[in-house]
Amino acid sequence: MSFFGSIKGRFSKRGSEKSAAAEPSSSSQPAQPPPAYTPFDTPAAVTRNDTGVGLRAQDVTNDDDPYAFLAHFDTMFLIDDSGSMAGARWREVQTVLNQIVPVCAMHDEDGIDIEFLNSRTKLQNVKDPAAVDEVFRKVFPTAATPTGRRVGEMLHPYLCEFEAAVRGGKRPSKTGLKPINLIVITDGEPNDRAPNLLPDVLEDVAQRLDKVRAPAHQIGVQFFQVGRDRTAARALRDLDDNLGGKVKGGKLRDIVDTATFDVDDGETPVLTYEAVLKVVLGAVVRKVDQKHIPDQRQ
Repeated sequence: MSFFGSIKGRFSKRGSEKSAAAEPSSSSQPAQPPPAYTPFDTPAAVTRNDTGVGLRAQDVTNDDDPYAFLAHFDTMFLIDDSGSMAGARWREVQTVLNQIVPVCAMHDEDGIDIEFLNSRTKLQNVKDPAAVDEVFRKVFPTAATPTGRRVGEMLHPYLCEFEAAVRGGKRPSKTGLKPINLIVITDGEPNDRAPNLLPDVLEDVAQRLDKVRAPAHQIGVQFFQVGRDRTAARALRDLDDNLGGKVKGGKLRDIVDTATFDVDDGETPVLTYEAVLKVVLGAVVRKVDQKHIPDQRQ
């Protein structure tokens, strides 16, 4: 199985509308770089409410509730707010979040968390679409696409807490920490200062999970393309090419899925909340069924 369940093709299509890439920015703010983050700063406490017991197939999806897995995972969103996201793409992401919040809230009293690539604004435990509307009125797309740095910053505190629990004597499947899905929605290629930072961060996370024998589903990262930019699609495919061989060779666990669009059909694709949940569900099902975890303990 490759490192990425890379999904090629459209989620849905809207042939009558022009490409979002051609729409001018609706923001008049200058593209100033954001304040510097402290790399991988760990907060004082990260709280979770689940027992972390290993999932069964019926816990993930069933005839009565196809999205049952949402009750057993914390769902986090990382939204690209770089300058190219202004206009139709920004509204498209807002719509997806508006629609996905009620679904998640029905399953998980914690709701969802939302962060951005550039803005320091953070929303936690979102259960009301009105909160999404409010933050999208305050955050304006601008600046760059530091995807690798921000993915690392979001995953590092949780990963440190999980490692500490296991090294403190708890079983990896019973740490008391809810597994997480980090959903990244982006329209462009990462431009971190370190060119390979994103794949390096993802590989480091996978290796650290392997070393403590974490369940296969403990951390999942799903990348979704919005718009039809060729560089964005190529960047996600490059992640697959660069890291997939290590999973096939049994040296690395599979923690990432990507969803890209076919940019050659001449139509403008649309990201939908159903597509997001379908991809995340597929990733969870695959990992719950996965039995082998590479042993890299030293």
